[in-house]
Amino acid sequence: LESERQRTRDVEAAAKEELAAERRKLEDSQKAVAQATEARAAAEKSVELLEARNASLQASVAKAEEQLALALSSRNTESGDGGGTGVAGLTVQREKELLAVAMEAKEELSTAQEAAAAAAAHAAHYKS
Repeated sequence: LESERQRTRDVEAAAKEELAAERRKLEDSQKAVAQATEARAAAEKSVELLEARNASLQASVAKAEEQLALALSSRNTESGDGGGTGVAGLTVQREKELLAVAMEAKEELSTAQEAAAAAAAHAAHYKS
């Protein structure tokens, strides 16, 4: 009878240990899910911010290109007055500045687009 009691205690103790181990696994899994959810939200927020920055840079590039096109077309329609000034009153130096701004904005746009693509890929990783 005593050996049967001991065997029952041993079985019960093993079952309790197994239950505790399963609970720890469940808690670890829940923590991992919570962390992945937070990481996904952060990645999605990053994508949103980068897309907004991308849109802003695209508008900046479009404006710079428009100003540059206006300056170049004004200079081309002007019959060379020798002063280096176009119809719109833009000097060659100003045209160069506008071109530099346009090039810089294009570079920033390209960088932002690459970052947005990387962030979108990172966010997509959490969706699967």
